[in-house]
Amino acid sequence: NAVLKFAPSGELLLRIGQRGKAGNDDDTKFLDRPTSCYHDTATREVFISDGYGNHRVISFNADTGEFIRMWGAYGKKPSDLDENSFANPVHKVKPDVDGHILVADRIKNRIQEFELVPGGARYIREVTVGPGTGLFGAAFDIGFSPDNKYIYVPDGVSFRIWIIDRESFEVLG
Repeated sequence: NAVLKFAPSGELLLRIGQRGKAGNDDDTKFLDRPTSCYHDTATREVFISDGYGNHRVISFNADTGEFIRMWGAYGKKPSDLDENSFANPVHKVKPDVDGHILVADRIKNRIQEFELVPGGARYIREVTVGPGTGLFGAAFDIGFSPDNKYIYVPDGVSFRIWIIDRESFEVLG
């Protein structure tokens, strides 16, 4: 239930959350089994996909641990749960070359793209990968081709990589 920042020497510099203390979708201090992190070294903001217990992306100041923003599917409040909300787990958070944030909603087989705005994020678009994939879902991770033309989405159920055109946000194969 925590994300830890260490110095190269091994010294603990920062703890976000606390082991054994789960926060809910509205909590700005505690996490509930986060799945991935992205550290924007330019803005000193760390983004966490807080997705095994919660339905959100949440961010903190990477130096102080102070809460900055959070959002759920379509940029909505994470605790406003309905059939369109992120499922569990919200599996990956990753920036693209344009500074937008991509979020892998594994169980719902989709990648959503967001633009950061004060206090949250504005939904831009989504793409479905592996439609109909059940069980553990299809959107496990997010990667990019060296030229940033394509998004690669590993599917751990069907054992394939989905290729998405980054500009059109369409699945190519």
